Amino acid sequence: MAGEPEKNETSLSELLRAMYLHDLELCILMASDNEMPVFTKDQIVSVLEKGAGEKSAWELKNLCSFHYTLEALVGKKALDDRTKVFVMKEEGPGIFPVSSLLGEVKKAGRPELKDAPPWWDAPVPFVSWKKGCLFPNRAAAELLGGAEVKKGGGEEFMRELGDGRCLLFRRVYPAVFFVEDVSEVLGKAREMAWWAAVGRAFAGSMEEKGCRVERVAEPAPGRAEETAEYLKCLWDGEELGYLKVNHEKKPG
Repeated sequence: MAGEPEKNETSLSELLRAMYLHDLELCILMASDNEMPVFTKDQIVSVLEKGAGEKSAWELKNLCSFHYTLEALVGKKALDDRTKVFVMKEEGPGIFPVSSLLGEVKKAGRPELKDAPPWWDAPVPFVSWKKGCLFPNRAAAELLGGAEVKKGGGEEFMRELGDGRCLLFRRVYPAVFFVEDVSEVLGKAREMAWWAAVGRAFAGSMEEKGCRVERVAEPAPGRAEETAEYLKCLWDGEELGYLKVNHEKKPG
């Protein structure tokens, strides 16, 4: 609205072009709410692929399911004091070394997590959120590797991190979630879904060519003139039955 101070607007497309131009991998949003989320170039590319190129760079936090924190990245030595990052400030964007930002991070601080359950420091990954900030215990911090995950709705939700891992967050206490790496389970489920889709595509293709396709437990005793082909269906070494493909054209 007219008369209100405007935050410097830079579109996500413009932000990405600037990062490529200056060969920068990280972007920090430094707003007045004291939060300083860090996003990678790959995250921004992923958002643009979904058609959000003209959205404001300030919307990154809402468009991404997770982000990083500068302290965590420095702590795990993913970058050092001399690393330059693209910084979005309300008065305008700029490029700064990490060393010049660490003081701002300490000054901004984080809200404290109070009333944590007595078992919070157990060697099991637990997280909680306060005012939008993620609080992991030691085990969860190691599992997350510096990622700041956005809280989801409901009793459980999933997040996919930048390294491809999928984490399941399940509520175990009013404000505490247990974190589990379900990458392997989800990967197997996706593999199974892929091959199920392949099977359906093959069967559909045969039917379009006029063949008759059906699932049977085992091949029928063969006859010399029979035109049926039996394809054994296996999954992880277990026999699930046969796909009978009758190459004799359907009548009519």
